[in-house]
Amino acid sequence: MNKQRIKVICLLISITLALIIATLMVYVALDHNPQGEFCAYTTDMSSCEYQYGAITSVFFGWLFASLFIFGILAVLLCLIGRCIVFFSQLIQR
Repeated sequence: MNKQRIKVICLLISITLALIIATLMVYVALDHNPQGEFCAYTTDMSSCEYQYGAITSVFFGWLFASLFIFGILAVLLCLIGRCIVFFSQLIQR
């Protein structure tokens, strides 16, 4: 595999994991909604009117935070890989 393909695969894995985490956090926010921030109950506790502004802020907040963390991990893995290749070539000389 060439280096560009590996970078694209790492990017796709990071985006996929970030989307999964952000979606799970939205699910948790909707499931545990004690103060009615994400779901305004109109008449009784069974009918719910979703507050899409609050839901999207949770989604994008977790998406950007997890993308940042996975981006740092991907950069560190690339640097470690380059160091391993550099030192293995140095030892072979």
